[in-house]
Amino acid sequence: MEIDDEDLKIKVKLSKKSGDLILAKVKVIIKTTQYGLLTLKGFLVWKSTFIHPSFQELINITAPTKYAYGHYLPTAFFEDPKAWAKLQDRIYDAYRIALSRQSKEDESIDPDSVRI
Repeated sequence: MEIDDEDLKIKVKLSKKSGDLILAKVKVIIKTTQYGLLTLKGFLVWKSTFIHPSFQELINITAPTKYAYGHYLPTAFFEDPKAWAKLQDRIYDAYRIALSRQSKEDESIDPDSVRI
């Protein structure tokens, strides 16, 4: 699933494992004026034990991180909290669209056409 507008493209890859804590991996592509396209890989949508204040759902969205020295260190940091919240909203929208498309694909299978 992709969300694409003038300056931002979001690609969501849903996890295929049902018991996995990671629900989706997200790639964000930002168009810059001087450097062209900037691709940030490694955003995660994952199951949480707390309700997200904006989405009212048991999920969380994190920026890319790297595991080092016994804990995760951020590799991308947003200086402006409002910009990070806006990007989280866009990632959440793309995630929900990807889920709805996946469920439509699952429902579109004709049971009569499945060979047993």
